[in-house]
Amino acid sequence: MRRYQAGIWSSVSKNITIIVLLIILMGILNIFSAVSEDMSMSAFFSLEANSGKQLIRLGLVSILIFLLFIITNRARFFIDIAYPMYFLGIAVLLVVLFIGKEVAGAKAWINLAGIRLQPSEFMKLFTALAVARFLSDHEKTELENWSVLIRASFLVILPMVLIVAQGDTGSALVFSSFLIVFYRRNMPKLLMAWIFSMGILFCITIFFYKEHTPEILLVLVALGSLYLWVVKRTKVRIFYTIAAVSVAALFVLSTKFILTDILKPHQRKRIELLVDPSMDPLGMGWQVTQSKIAIGSGGLLGKGYFKGTQTNFQFIPDQSTDFIFCTVAEEFGFIGSMFLVLLFSLLFYFILQMAESQNHYFSKTYAYCVFSILFFHFFVNVGMTMGLVPVIGIPLPLVSYGGSSLISTLLLVGILLKLDFHNDQYL
Repeated sequence: MRRYQAGIWSSVSKNITIIVLLIILMGILNIFSAVSEDMSMSAFFSLEANSGKQLIRLGLVSILIFLLFIITNRARFFIDIAYPMYFLGIAVLLVVLFIGKEVAGAKAWINLAGIRLQPSEFMKLFTALAVARFLSDHEKTELENWSVLIRASFLVILPMVLIVAQGDTGSALVFSSFLIVFYRRNMPKLLMAWIFSMGILFCITIFFYKEHTPEILLVLVALGSLYLWVVKRTKVRIFYTIAAVSVAALFVLSTKFILTDILKPHQRKRIELLVDPSMDPLGMGWQVTQSKIAIGSGGLLGKGYFKGTQTNFQFIPDQSTDFIFCTVAEEFGFIGSMFLVLLFSLLFYFILQMAESQNHYFSKTYAYCVFSILFFHFFVNVGMTMGLVPVIGIPLPLVSYGGSSLISTLLLVGILLKLDFHNDQYL
């Protein structure tokens, strides 16, 4: 991609800043519409309203990012704090296991001076910094070296395990987005193909395991034949084929165990609802059903701001947080929801453009981490509101109501802009 003049007023930096502010504005407007019955300006800015609280958080984190630009005069600052912040985050996650407050079945929150925070949201930022630091320290070998790959994977898996132990599986799954970073940093293609194959097989098994397990096992033959073409040497072909088929067979046969003994009942129910949405329309399926009704009823231009029936009559639980996209679609229609999708698409494009333009390996890798985390959140959140993926309870970044999510996401992007500001230091 074409290089550009780095700096706080570079074209890409300005584009990212403007897009982020537009997305936040749409989010606050829809948060106000989703939970308020009073359309007055005083109600919008009231500190009692969610919209007012979100504006206060935006102001506070904006000041923090501004101070970050002033106080830190070199990019090396973020490299130096990467590991300390990561281990601090791990320590906080361990503390949460013992003194955390349980919300919606997940013991993932702590109260700090009367403020409720979700440490797992900030752990994504700390992990991004740590992964970028580690890979920049191994720039020459990257992830082609299996020792480097294992250690880098450990940086991601450790917080995942702790967050799963808190009962917050949705937030833990976000860390799987670092696979995009690993792939960009030369993770072995054969391993990536194997992980991708296992993901497809897992989806197939979920849909058909109850009645069609023998048919699923036939898929293993196809997977084995795939490896025959990936590896050139005959002996190695046979080894990888046998290994792939054996692991895949074990994977299929253990699916029932995973669904019945590892996943919690509500998590298993959400997966089953994805297969058959009509099985519990008034129970666990109510949220997704009403969300799809809201999205469909918006039509082309929407019902108008504050005129969404599903929104105003509170048919959809969590419609200002995890399911806020259906509020956008109902009130602003296909045009409004596609405008929001376009904003996110442009944001992803400019982040990737910034990543390719970085002169330092740390900044480049960190930019890919930012892209991966935001893209995973966006894809899964929008998908679950439309019934395309299971409901795992993760917010739409910069749009959903929530202090931890907004602050951590803005810090994630703010640090990226700061690193870009110092890009010329490495020319």
